Amino acid sequence: MTNSCLLSSGSIFAIGDCAWVEIGGRVASKTAIEAEHQAAHMAGNLSRWAKRKPLESYKVVASTDTQVALISLGCSSAVGVYGSLCVTMPSLLIHALMDWIDKSFVQRFK
Repeated sequence: MTNSCLLSSGSIFAIGDCAWVEIGGRVASKTAIEAEHQAAHMAGNLSRWAKRKPLESYKVVASTDTQVALISLGCSSAVGVYGSLCVTMPSLLIHALMDWIDKSFVQRFK
C-alpha cells in the first residue's frame, strides 16, 4: 500500500475493511469513521486518476492506537470507546448517537 492513497500496482484501488492501510506507522482502524474518510479521499483520487493528475496522500484519521467505537451489546446496553475512555450507556442512546452521526455524514453529500 502506498502513501498516495490506497493505490497499489496495476491501478487497483482498495479501501475500508478489505484494505490494510498503514501510513507513517499508523494502522487505520476498521471503523465507520475511518471508512468514511477513506471513501471521500478515494473519490477525489479516482477523479484525479481519471484526469491523469497526481494523487493526493492519505492521512489516517482513526488508527488502532487511538480507538473510537460505538458498540451495541444487546439487552438494551452499549459501550462507547474513545482512546482509553470506555463508557457504558443504554443502547437507545447509542443508537440515537449513531443515527445522528450517519445523518450528519449523509447531509454533507446532498
